[in-house]
Amino acid sequence: MPRRVESPKRTAIDSIALFFFLVLVLLPGLSLRSADWTDHLKVVTTLGILGTLAGAFLTWSIFSARTVTLLNSVYLLFSVGWQLGNTMDPAMIWRDRITSIIGRLGVFVETILQGQKNQDPLMFVFLMGILLWTMGSVGVWSLFRKRGFWPAILPPGIMLITNQILYLGSAELDGYLIFYIFMILILASRLDIWRRKLLWQILRAQVTPNTIFAFSRAGVILAIFNTSPMLLGYGPVWNGFLHLPLLILSVLGLIVSMRHVSTSIKMGRESILHSQD
Repeated sequence: MPRRVESPKRTAIDSIALFFFLVLVLLPGLSLRSADWTDHLKVVTTLGILGTLAGAFLTWSIFSARTVTLLNSVYLLFSVGWQLGNTMDPAMIWRDRITSIIGRLGVFVETILQGQKNQDPLMFVFLMGILLWTMGSVGVWSLFRKRGFWPAILPPGIMLITNQILYLGSAELDGYLIFYIFMILILASRLDIWRRKLLWQILRAQVTPNTIFAFSRAGVILAIFNTSPMLLGYGPVWNGFLHLPLLILSVLGLIVSMRHVSTSIKMGRESILHSQD
């Protein structure tokens, strides 16, 4: 008899966790807009949203990693051209807009290769938009297809901190970093709950709604507890040695919390299996 070939299964994606991750991706873009480095920075956040949604669709699909990479590149090129073209004179036809973008990209590459300073602010928007798209699409793939947490959340944090260090203006950017840490813990808590629910469904374990609510409440309390030192020292966090101990305390609390979350799924699986015996 011919062997039965099973059709590939789609990757499960939790919509709530996806929304929390989208907020994480948008924070660096919003921080760039608050710093007001140049015009048209709204394009950056738009590309972050589109990249995250495209990444969610491709992760949910049954496509292989190679096909997903190809499709993601096509979506990226189209979206970047569309968004950058919208920043130009509406009277221009799209053929002229695309030609202008390609020409400016060529000048930008030539300028970089010659070691000169870039004078085109739209190229900054172009690079930051690609970064946020990549963070969103690759991050969703990492979270749900590869079940990797740190590769998804670290790039937005690095971008936030880099913007915070390089910015010398008067706008307050500390709140973005505090909210970033808060959202990391909320996202980790939600992923933990969602993966436990999947495990309970596989094992057909009977779990009351109060259990899920208790996990959710514990995650929120944990997030508030770990970000409260930074909130108490806000004014701003990065200025002066007075706030340094509060920042260190928050980071240490974050590390301890993340270690707990990363092992909680394994502990939950063992406890459920034990209860089934």
